[in-house]
Amino acid sequence: MAKITRTASTVTTPFGGGSAFQSSNTSGGSGSESASSSNGGASQSTHRGCRWSNFGSAVAGTITKIELIYDWSWATTADADVNEDGSASADSSSFGDHFGGGSGVSLSGPGPVNDSDNDGDGNTAIINLPTNTNLSTLTLTAEVQCDAESGIVGSTGSASCTAAVTVGNIRVEVTVSDANKFLLGSG
Repeated sequence: MAKITRTASTVTTPFGGGSAFQSSNTSGGSGSESASSSNGGASQSTHRGCRWSNFGSAVAGTITKIELIYDWSWATTADADVNEDGSASADSSSFGDHFGGGSGVSLSGPGPVNDSDNDGDGNTAIINLPTNTNLSTLTLTAEVQCDAESGIVGSTGSASCTAAVTVGNIRVEVTVSDANKFLLGSG
């Protein structure tokens, strides 16, 4: 058995718009966003993402296993305050193709009331793929999003949120039973 490791050769912003991650390369990246609003009736929404794709061409030999492997972590916070009469809400999320989570709060007065929520997680993902997976069309996506709204016009609400995600050590490992054969167009 031989194990062949590939990394992505293309890094792009995912479909649906938004901004690109602050840092990214063919083996990982990280992105963070924040949003805030105050003085009733204001809102802010932000989105950022990254997509890794094109893990190379066909592999020679009999493929017995294909695994997409990467490390990931995410963290989110959401805070809302209402001083008198009003409302405020904040939602943040960090997610990818095989992980994700978020934080959210929603308040309404009369105040003063406040609430906050935060969450996070991290791990190594190992996804077993079908042995006929086309490596050139395989993609992995990670995104962060924040939405803050300070309620109706004239209210005294405020909201803020942050979201961050890091994905690293992205690779595809292909196990081939014909140990004497290697890649076609290695990359």
